[in-house]
Amino acid sequence: MLEEKFVKSNHSHILELLNQIVGENNVTDRKEERSFYSNDASAEKSPLPEFVVLPGSVQEIQNILQMANQENIGIYPRVGGLSLSGLALPYQGGILLELTRMNKIIEVNEGSMYALIECGVTTGQLKTYLEKNHPKLWFCMPHAPPIVNSPHKYQIKKLNPNLLNKNC
Repeated sequence: MLEEKFVKSNHSHILELLNQIVGENNVTDRKEERSFYSNDASAEKSPLPEFVVLPGSVQEIQNILQMANQENIGIYPRVGGLSLSGLALPYQGGILLELTRMNKIIEVNEGSMYALIECGVTTGQLKTYLEKNHPKLWFCMPHAPPIVNSPHKYQIKKLNPNLLNKNC
């Protein structure tokens, strides 16, 4: 993993590269912001990442990963920080990749009953979108607040008047 000396000597260079990829408003190395993003809902304590980056597209993620590989710096993907197990904490510094800007609903297919979404889409966002644009579909709301970004928990079902229990 990245040695502390290496990060400090290349900090400005890496920050400039990240700014070029995602724009200055989507990169931070400020201590208070790094501290905010370095925690989740678990009891785990983690060190601060060197950078927090909020990409907005697949291309930006690809560019960040290529740069990180060239610079030998670790990546820690995170979506909202609501993990209860410390899975996305930056235990060895590096770049914390916050994916909440990746929040587009790409496609909803009523016939096959699926939605193709980016990882930053929240349960509340998908529920609202389906109610407005696809009222024949509904999905099981996970037992979590509507701000949760957990695409794997979405289960879209067709509305069936004979279905008495919609609890999932």
